[in-house]
Amino acid sequence: MLETLLMAVVILLIGSFSLWYAGRLALIRDITLKKAFLITLIGYVGIGAARTVLIYTGYYRPGMLWLPILIGLFIEMILVNQIFRVNIWKTVIAVVAGFIITVVLLLPVFVMAGGLWAYLNLPKG
Repeated sequence: MLETLLMAVVILLIGSFSLWYAGRLALIRDITLKKAFLITLIGYVGIGAARTVLIYTGYYRPGMLWLPILIGLFIEMILVNQIFRVNIWKTVIAVVAGFIITVVLLLPVFVMAGGLWAYLNLPKG
């Protein structure tokens, strides 16, 4: 359980940094790391809520994680657009680039975590 909480915090921090950095690249002047953290937190909670609703309604199947992720990205787009009052193209660039940066930064983290997990769970003997 502690491992899951630690990975969730790491994913949230990487996602927040990615949204902040992508917002800077998209020339959103007012974006701060604190605002990016809150927007990312709400977006990730939206991903979990969408997945829960889809499971509850019986529509969710294994391999359909793309639908809750799209819903979470849409929530982030709405929040960035409404909070920073920028045009829709800057919003789309910031959120999609933030998602791509998050995926690129998380892949090595998952590989290292898997290797560490396998190393720590070696049979003692």
